[in-house]
Amino acid sequence: MTDMPLTPARRALPRLALADLVLPVTVLVILALHLSGPPGPDVAWLTTVSERILAGQQLYEQILESNPPIAAFLYMPAVLLGRLLGTAPEPLIVLQTVGLALASVLYATRLVRRYGLIARPEIFAPLAFMLVGAAWGMDFAQREHFVTMALLPVAVGAAIRAKGERLPLGTILVLGLLAGFAAWVKPYFVLPLVGVGLFYAVRLRSIRPLFWPELLIAAGLFLAYWALTALYFPAYFGTLFPKLAVAYVPDRRPLWMMFIAIPASGFVGVGLIALLTARQHFRLSPLFLAFAVMALGLMASYLAQSKGYFYQVMPAFTFLLLGYLLAFAEANRQSIRLFDKALPLGVALFFAVLPIQQLLEVWKGRVPVVEHLASFGPGRLVANISSDIGLANPAIRQVGGSFINSAPAMLTTLSAWRLRADTQARGAALERINAVEIDERATLREDFKRTPPDLFVTSQDGFDWVGWAAEDPEFGAILAGYEKSADIQFFNEYVTVFRRKGLVPGG
Repeated sequence: MTDMPLTPARRALPRLALADLVLPVTVLVILALHLSGPPGPDVAWLTTVSERILAGQQLYEQILESNPPIAAFLYMPAVLLGRLLGTAPEPLIVLQTVGLALASVLYATRLVRRYGLIARPEIFAPLAFMLVGAAWGMDFAQREHFVTMALLPVAVGAAIRAKGERLPLGTILVLGLLAGFAAWVKPYFVLPLVGVGLFYAVRLRSIRPLFWPELLIAAGLFLAYWALTALYFPAYFGTLFPKLAVAYVPDRRPLWMMFIAIPASGFVGVGLIALLTARQHFRLSPLFLAFAVMALGLMASYLAQSKGYFYQVMPAFTFLLLGYLLAFAEANRQSIRLFDKALPLGVALFFAVLPIQQLLEVWKGRVPVVEHLASFGPGRLVANISSDIGLANPAIRQVGGSFINSAPAMLTTLSAWRLRADTQARGAALERINAVEIDERATLREDFKRTPPDLFVTSQDGFDWVGWAAEDPEFGAILAGYEKSADIQFFNEYVTVFRRKGLVPGG
């Protein structure tokens, strides 16, 4: 008698495949990982920027952040919620990032399923999340991380358009907002959007892709954003950007150096494999093509910046690898070999795990610096006299201190040195470069006068940063009130901590 009612229930149970567990397990692992340690340097600095804005400081006047305004507000929701809940914003930033990544992946998956873009839609979400949400290491929650999340559904939308389908109004609005947000983060991210329109205009032999409504919405948002920036943040164009244009923007790495970063080398490798195998083994599906086109546009934005940072090339690598793995899964969907079915998830898992080792090494390497700063007690005022953002951030936040610099580091000065060495600038150009360096030193001097720090950190990177600061006589007199506290090994260099004379650990 007991068998009869149980049999239908057993048959009604859904079959749980291994791939179904990948997404929830990955989400939990990434949450546990990033909740257990501090954020990256840029995220920590921009979190401080959000807090300073709430405290009444003016962006681009008292706060010298080189990026457009949206960067200063990316973490504002977590900062505001943290104040409401009485908690630090860092764990909330992790939750915000994972939540948005998951929302992006699930929305894109819904579009993939609805329009039948791949035969195995169940593999899309775990593949996409491992690359879009998880594979970022110490650059987790970076600006480019959010851009990648935003552009994932936009690329899927382009594939739907290329398939000849029409998008409903709601989807158009969502995709337009996401594309506009990506362009807000940095103007370079207009390039992949323009690239998508141009590619499909040529491929479809029609100018209609140039006027897809979601791209027009993005263009309107982009123009409105810069108009509002000029209106509400005039100092960005009037004061800050002219200085950046003299040294920081022209400070460009040679082309060969742009491919030293692992994601850049990976982009080339995946691209070559795709070119060699696509014609023989893969059908050039609309989804794979859309991801490839988006990846090329993102690579163009990376090369246009010419800084060579890991996180700047990650979006291009992510889209190209995701597109290739989906194409491989499609081509082998009839295969009975476990290797063929598991390979895409295995490759994505490898690249999701790869940055974790570096992340853990950075956390471990920073511990002596954090411990020494913490020995002076919480609430200390700390400054950074170096070009390395990572010396002060996030260590200062970890010990409950306050960062007193107007800017995160001496980035313009570093660029000025490089330009003088690499371009042999002369005449008026050299005078402008020297002027922005002098101005950055003067700004740091005023920071010390306005908010005298208890401690400051500097790096032994082959340049005497304290000597550089002391070239300003007034600044030199201020620094005479400090003494060396410790030399601390930080990977291949040393961090030197200076303390105000008379200040002792625990004092």
